[in-house]
Amino acid sequence: MAEMYNEELKKGAFDHLPGKGKPIEVPDGDITNSILKNANFLPDWLTLQHEIRDDLQKLARDERRDNSMIERILQGINIKIGKYNNLVPSTVLQKRKLTTENWKQQIDNWA
Repeated sequence: MAEMYNEELKKGAFDHLPGKGKPIEVPDGDITNSILKNANFLPDWLTLQHEIRDDLQKLARDERRDNSMIERILQGINIKIGKYNNLVPSTVLQKRKLTTENWKQQIDNWA
């Protein structure tokens, strides 16, 4: 494999690539996350995290809500939280389900 690479390198097969001759930027922190971020890719669990955050912010802004509406909305959000908890790469990242008593306090945990 290395021989094939060196042969193509000698032929100039890589001369047209963007960034040729420029230093490679080494990301700080987690290399995998940096690569995914640069590729504008979000894992499913992060996409779901953003959806839950947006749902909670929308619920907090809606002044026309009553308790039965809040319970129904929280039921849908809790289904997403269950999926999120199954997808996150570590149990440390898992979140508690929401109730009518705790959802306002939990908004900051999703921001």
